[in-house]
This record gives sequence, C-alpha cells and structure tokens, in this order.
Amino acid sequence: MWSGLKLSLAPPTKYDAGVTSNLLVVAAGPSAPTAYQWYFNTVSNFTTATKLTNTAHYAGVTTNSLFLTNIAAGDAGFYWVAVTNAAGFVIPQAAALTVISLPGAVVAPATQTNLWGSTATFTVSAAGTAPFTYQWKKNGVDLSNGNNVSGVTSNVLTLSRITASDAASYTAGVTNSDGGTLSSAGVLTVFTPPPAFATSSVSGGNLTLSFTSTNSFDTTNAFILQSAPVVTGPYANTSAFFTGSNGSFQVILPLTGNSMFYRLRHVD
Repeated sequence: MWSGLKLSLAPPTKYDAGVTSNLLVVAAGPSAPTAYQWYFNTVSNFTTATKLTNTAHYAGVTTNSLFLTNIAAGDAGFYWVAVTNAAGFVIPQAAALTVISLPGAVVAPATQTNLWGSTATFTVSAAGTAPFTYQWKKNGVDLSNGNNVSGVTSNVLTLSRITASDAASYTAGVTNSDGGTLSSAGVLTVFTPPPAFATSSVSGGNLTLSFTSTNSFDTTNAFILQSAPVVTGPYANTSAFFTGSNGSFQVILPLTGNSMFYRLRHVD
C-alpha cells in the first residue's frame, strides 16, 4: 500500500431503475495509474466483495469509469476500485449506490357489484421503493374524506352506504421519492333491487299497499309509485304519498273503479 496517489471517487447517491450511468474515479499523484479493477458487494465489506468482469451489464471494469447498463434493484450496494501505479496500489472509500424504482400499482378487485346501501372497498398494491403516498380518484378526480368516503390517502379506500352515485371507476395515484404513477382501475357497479309489495288492503274507498325496503335507512322520499292500465305498460309516475320508516313503508291510493297495475321505483 502506498500514499503517493491521491484518489477522488465521484459516485452518485441514487439512480432510477432502468437507466445507464457510470461511477468515476479520479487519480492524481507523482506517478500515473497503470491499472484499475472494480469490485462490488451488497454490504459495506470489501473483503467479501466480488471482482467485476466486463459483461453486457458491466463495462469498463479495468478503467477509471465503471458503466452499468439497465440499472436494476440488484445493483444497489457498494463499489470499490483498486488503483495501481509504480508505487503500489490503493483502494478508496466505497461508492454507495441506491436504486430507486418508480412505483407500480394495481387496484383490487378490478370490478365489483355491490348492493345499494352496502360497503365497498378497493385496495391498491404498490411495488417499488417504499415509502409510498396515496391519493384515490373517482373517475379521474381526487377524492376527499367525508360523507360515505374514507381512506382516500391510504392504500384502502372504503365507501359506505353506497348509492347509484358511487358507481364509478376508482384509481389511486401512488408516489414515492422517485415519482408517481396511476394505478389500474377498480370499477364499482351498484345494484338497487326494487322493493316488492308485501300486502294490500282496502278500507274506506282507499287502497293501501305495504312493502319493505332492503335498505333500512331509506326514507319516504326514496320511492316513486308508477301506474299503468296494462301490465306491460307504459308506466307513468304518480303523485302518491308514502308513509313509514325503518324499512317499512305504505302508500295509500283512492279507488277509481278502473283496473290499474302499480310498481315501485327506487330513487337513487
């Protein structure tokens, strides 16, 4: 070992995965270098480092510039170069290389059909260099927590008490220290089963139709009664008034003496 050669190693601190770049050593002293040899280890221990050879991935392993092509996560670690001249050889401090990968993100499930009033969740799985930050979007527009939406900046989006207005395409913007990406989409379809009349009764010239809603938080404003003179329609909205709560409702109609068919429509 000798001290006649002054070395300066110029490493990067980090590289994006997939790029090509180099580590450079600059040598100055009374006698010019006659040989170089690069080494690599995933830990900061030169004694167990691997002596590099020129390949499709490495170039310049016996020069003052080591080139790495298509940098990948496995290239993260420590690099040394042994420099030799007439007086001997010296090995400078290692260059530490960090590889940063842009996140990849997939939302699951890709599609789901949920009952009106139930809870729907979407989960985004991110790959790449952690930590990640998240921002969920509905049809491309950033969501905010509130009403029936929660988890908009986490990896799990929760939609509670869903209605037809929640049917949409949901994506997550995922970001790490190297940049961001938009996930695949999860599509939510909301199924609203129409309630069916359970009982009917006639009293005082009025017809009372009773039914039970599948959604316990429905109000009387959640329904429209439609009528038609024949079962095949066409059906038209009526001005019938609904009463009831907690999932049980009634509608009272005056008897006209004409045959009439009725059906319920849920207002989402």
